[in-house]
Amino acid sequence: MLQRGRVLRIEGAYALVHMERGAGCGRERCPLSSPLIDDSRSDFYTVRARNEICASPGDMVLVEVKDQVVLAIAFLLYIVPVLLTLATYASLRFLFPHEPVAVIGLFGSLGASFLLLRRCNKMLTLEYRIVDFADPQKCPECPLLVQSRR
Repeated sequence: MLQRGRVLRIEGAYALVHMERGAGCGRERCPLSSPLIDDSRSDFYTVRARNEICASPGDMVLVEVKDQVVLAIAFLLYIVPVLLTLATYASLRFLFPHEPVAVIGLFGSLGASFLLLRRCNKMLTLEYRIVDFADPQKCPECPLLVQSRR
């Protein structure tokens, strides 16, 4: 997955890149954003990316995240809680004939999936790479370009 961004500053072999918050981002924190800098009140977030093309501060660049990582994050966020909840409900309904036990287990599984996602979030490291310079001619309405003209 490629996203457009603007290099803020260079830190050795890495660069901090200011990127537009995508449609998959929620109100609080984008799942693909870095915990380094995240302004949830803005339409942008900042990531630390390997600077493979020697970009300089102010350059518009394309930042890559492997598609497998993005799909794994989406699977963890959206599919795992649903599967865990359905499996818990079905198994408790099979083991116990009383509906309240299954409902309590359902809420317990939602809490467990939340804790599991928090743990996976700490273990998962995203590897961002700057792979190319962005062509400003292809994106005249890009918010990052409008911001730079001020």
